[in-house]
Amino acid sequence: MKKQYEATHFAVEDIIFYGMNEDNDIVCDEDGNAIKYRIKDGVRFKPLEYLTEDLQPEDLEVMK
Repeated sequence: MKKQYEATHFAVEDIIFYGMNEDNDIVCDEDGNAIKYRIKDGVRFKPLEYLTEDLQPEDLEVMK
Protein backbone atom coordinates (compact mmCIF):
# COMPACT_ATOMS: atom_id res chain seq x y z
CA MET A 1 0.00 0.00 0.00
CA LYS A 2 1.41 3.39 -1.00
CA LYS A 3 1.79 6.00 1.69
CA GLN A 4 -0.36 9.12 1.33
CA TYR A 5 2.68 11.36 0.76
CA GLU A 6 4.12 9.28 -2.13
CA ALA A 7 3.41 10.94 -5.47
CA THR A 8 2.23 8.82 -8.37
CA HIS A 9 1.83 11.66 -10.87
CA PHE A 10 2.52 15.39 -11.00
CA ALA A 11 0.88 18.68 -11.91
CA VAL A 12 2.16 22.23 -12.38
CA GLU A 13 1.26 24.78 -9.73
CA ASP A 14 2.73 27.86 -11.36
CA ILE A 15 4.72 28.80 -14.42
CA ILE A 16 6.29 32.16 -15.15
CA PHE A 17 7.26 33.43 -18.59
CA TYR A 18 9.52 36.27 -19.66
CA GLY A 19 9.69 38.09 -22.95
CA MET A 20 12.68 38.30 -25.26
CA ASN A 21 13.43 40.70 -28.10
CA GLU A 22 14.70 39.86 -31.58
CA ASP A 23 18.29 39.75 -30.22
CA ASN A 24 17.24 37.15 -27.61
CA ASP A 25 17.73 39.65 -24.78
CA ILE A 26 15.27 39.44 -21.90
CA VAL A 27 12.85 42.39 -21.95
CA CYS A 28 13.26 44.49 -18.80
CA ASP A 29 11.47 47.39 -17.15
CA GLU A 30 13.14 50.77 -16.64
CA ASP A 31 14.78 49.49 -13.43
CA GLY A 32 16.45 46.60 -15.28
CA ASN A 33 14.18 43.87 -13.87
CA ALA A 34 12.91 41.17 -16.20
CA ILE A 35 9.23 41.64 -17.03
CA LYS A 36 7.46 38.44 -16.00
CA TYR A 37 4.19 37.05 -17.32
CA ARG A 38 1.63 34.43 -16.28
CA ILE A 39 -1.21 32.88 -18.22
CA LYS A 40 -4.42 34.71 -17.36
CA ASP A 41 -6.91 33.04 -15.02
CA GLY A 42 -9.39 30.98 -16.96
CA VAL A 43 -7.19 30.62 -20.05
CA ARG A 44 -6.58 27.01 -21.07
CA PHE A 45 -3.27 26.60 -22.90
CA LYS A 46 -3.45 22.99 -24.08
CA PRO A 47 0.31 22.32 -24.65
CA LEU A 48 1.00 22.90 -20.93
CA GLU A 49 -1.39 20.10 -20.01
CA TYR A 50 1.17 17.62 -21.32
CA LEU A 51 4.18 19.16 -19.56
CA THR A 52 4.27 16.52 -16.82
CA GLU A 53 2.92 13.59 -18.84
CA ASP A 54 6.11 11.47 -18.75
CA LEU A 55 7.58 12.90 -15.55
CA GLN A 56 8.58 10.22 -13.04
CA PRO A 57 9.17 10.59 -9.27
CA GLU A 58 12.86 9.75 -9.75
CA ASP A 59 13.19 12.77 -12.09
CA LEU A 60 12.43 15.22 -9.27
CA GLU A 61 13.66 16.17 -5.85
CA VAL A 62 11.69 17.60 -2.94
CA MET A 63 12.08 21.37 -2.52
CA LYS A 64 13.60 22.50 0.74
